[in-house]
Amino acid sequence: MHNIRVLCPEFSIIAVNMYRADSRLFVCGKEITSREGTQQGDNLAMALFAMGTLPLLRMLTRHRTVAQIWLADDATATGDLRSLLSWWKDMIAEGKKFGYYVNESKSCLILKNKDQRDFAKGLFSDTKIKIKEDGQRHLGAVLGTEEFRNSYIKKMVDEWGSMLKKLCVFAKTQPHAAYTCFTHGVRHKFTYFMRTMDISHHMASLDSIITDQLIPSLFGCLVSPLERELISLPLKYGGLGIPILTELARKEYSTSILVTQSLVNDMKAQLRDWDEQESDTVVQGEASSDQLRKILQKRVEEYTQRQSDITKKLDEKTARIIEQICEPGSYNWLSCLPIKRYGFSMNKSEFRDSLRLRYGKDLDRLPPQCACGATFNVNHALNCHRGGYVIIRHNAVRDFLTEMLDKVCKDVEKEPKLQTLEGEEFSRASTLTGDEAHPDIRARGFYRAGQHAFFDVKVMNPNSESYLNISTKKVYERAEQQKKSAYNERILHVEHGSFVPLIFSVTGGMGNQARTFSKLLCDKISYKQKQSYNDVTNRYRCRLSFFN
Repeated sequence: MHNIRVLCPEFSIIAVNMYRADSRLFVCGKEITSREGTQQGDNLAMALFAMGTLPLLRMLTRHRTVAQIWLADDATATGDLRSLLSWWKDMIAEGKKFGYYVNESKSCLILKNKDQRDFAKGLFSDTKIKIKEDGQRHLGAVLGTEEFRNSYIKKMVDEWGSMLKKLCVFAKTQPHAAYTCFTHGVRHKFTYFMRTMDISHHMASLDSIITDQLIPSLFGCLVSPLERELISLPLKYGGLGIPILTELARKEYSTSILVTQSLVNDMKAQLRDWDEQESDTVVQGEASSDQLRKILQKRVEEYTQRQSDITKKLDEKTARIIEQICEPGSYNWLSCLPIKRYGFSMNKSEFRDSLRLRYGKDLDRLPPQCACGATFNVNHALNCHRGGYVIIRHNAVRDFLTEMLDKVCKDVEKEPKLQTLEGEEFSRASTLTGDEAHPDIRARGFYRAGQHAFFDVKVMNPNSESYLNISTKKVYERAEQQKKSAYNERILHVEHGSFVPLIFSVTGGMGNQARTFSKLLCDKISYKQKQSYNDVTNRYRCRLSFFN
């Protein structure tokens, strides 16, 4: 803390406020106090470590023949053996003055020349340093010979393969949880190693497990090579975010080398008296940021192009479905955690059927004929009114939107009755004039203080036979126009209110007016409940996606 007060007085206020008292840890319902350094996950940890060790690091720069690199409290140095021994002893002696205590048993000396082993043992005989010739794991990656690196990577990939095989077994009974586990956890376990080591040529075995075991367990059926390529894309591009690891590893490693080049140059230069005005680090850092933005933009373009190329190879019906599942809101059910109390958890049949419907694949065990007498298929099931499922789907969306509006408006009514007409005439013959006419929701003050806003919900199937000859966008527009023709003029002139048709599709998309309404609703909820707009929008879309 003293070092931080001297080096950066402004930052020391935050550090002292956070760590002047013992940290409170809760374990198995009991509370214990801790004085063990920074807390895991603290965003300030790296800055605290850097300023805490900076005086020691500066003192050790007097060893001119030793190049050193520090990450937090982990020190790495390179040089000839005598210089390293001098640096080592100096670090132990001076480190104690700064509260830095070296753990010799965890330290390692890697020899570049095997012939120096006996000399190194004699030189470091009074230390507990482990002397190795092949290599050593370091900060999650590995340093050493090519043979040692390959051996380390192979062992690591074998462990990952074993983990994936266990996940495949789990996916047979809990595919939703297994998918979430892979996309939110397992795949990110690979990312660090992909960026620090070139492991692309070792990932083929993992790709085989994912393609031949994991994906079939999630779908309950095999997928074609073209479908596998589509599944590898992110959710917003029609995929499932299950990448082809060989390709991903190659991209991550090359990107990492480009972005970190400025840091590598500074490490090699070993600047002794770093000054922001004299060093090129700031300029290079800005260049790296620009380069990263360009790389990310290029990656977006690649995803778009790959999606376009794949879609061209699909039949017209499937290509139409892929276009629809790329709409905002159509994939949120896949990105959220399967939390049961929020209704986000699916059993294996529900999840597999949802995945197959997402990609236009056939479902198992469908009856040959519907109760209404028509031939039964997925398209008919989404349209048939027999059994009340279409109404249930509509009412679920209506009730959810009513609940959301109730958070920002004090006067919200479901299925409100419109005023009785007393001779009013309308220019449109399609305007509903009966007393039984009523929109789905009324909310006072949503758009303008004191004014009634009326909403009517429609959840439609954009792949019905009557819609196949027009684009999905036109389907939304036609549905919005039909609702406006029925209600808009009467509500505008009799109720002196506003009317908005809310059109949703069974694929999870929504029309332009529904999208605009949703953005405004989430903005109002965010402002009123003092929550992040993005968090509110994500929750809104997640819940809505489970009703469609």
